[in-house]
Amino acid sequence: MRNCHEMNKYDLNCYHYGAVRSDACTRACLWTVALQLLGAMAECRVEASQIALNGAISACEKAGMWEKALRILSVMVQSQVQANTITFSAVISACEKGRKWKKAAQLLHVMVQSKVQPDSMTFNASISACASCGEWEKALNLLSVIELCKMDFNTITYSTAISACAKGEQWQKASQLFDLMVLRKVELDVATFNAAISAYEKAGKWEHAMQLSRAMAESKVKLDTVTGNAVISACEKSCEWESSLRLMEDMAHVQVETNTVTFNAAITACEKGREWQKAK
Repeated sequence: MRNCHEMNKYDLNCYHYGAVRSDACTRACLWTVALQLLGAMAECRVEASQIALNGAISACEKAGMWEKALRILSVMVQSQVQANTITFSAVISACEKGRKWKKAAQLLHVMVQSKVQPDSMTFNASISACASCGEWEKALNLLSVIELCKMDFNTITYSTAISACAKGEQWQKASQLFDLMVLRKVELDVATFNAAISAYEKAGKWEHAMQLSRAMAESKVKLDTVTGNAVISACEKSCEWESSLRLMEDMAHVQVETNTVTFNAAITACEKGREWQKAK
């Protein structure tokens, strides 16, 4: 890296650093380079701007470096640089990647206390943090907060909340959210279906899982490996070996990749159904 004297010849200021950081560093997830640039700014006595610091936080977020992201946020507060919605959303997302849902919840509280308006990305990251740790009740509480804020729920919001319910083994709650999406005409994507099917799979509700997989075709949402594996696993839990094998055939027919998980679930279904010849 050039020294400060060489850099100053080009009259680099906070906007130059911010542009470098938010463009190259963020996209490439080069959090170490982003932090080095922050250090260079301090050495060259270039005041860090909101743009530069947000870029560094975003780089850390993409690398899952939640502690570094929190540290930069602390620097912003100490330097009296205004943290905005982008700042908090990125730090909360970093905490989500680090499975630190409590930190994410605290940051959302601080954000509101600081009179910074959360947006859908902020809430989605917070719900995702809860989902990653199976904190389904916290995720549903956040949905209530979104309602109070009169903000629109999007596909990611619902899908993430359904995933939280699935991980918390709350298939009925997941089913209610899915039905609410349909009622409100919110777009359903493969992540939505997979989250709901996963909830049914964990509860052994193979018929519900099969029904949703058929609904995917009707909604013109393409079934993927995750979908197939979850449905086959649901069938396996209920010893529905015939349904498992039929779904494997359907996956092959629509050219959906099968993997070790697929075969293991199908073989176990046959074993439970005492169809050892099929398992071979």
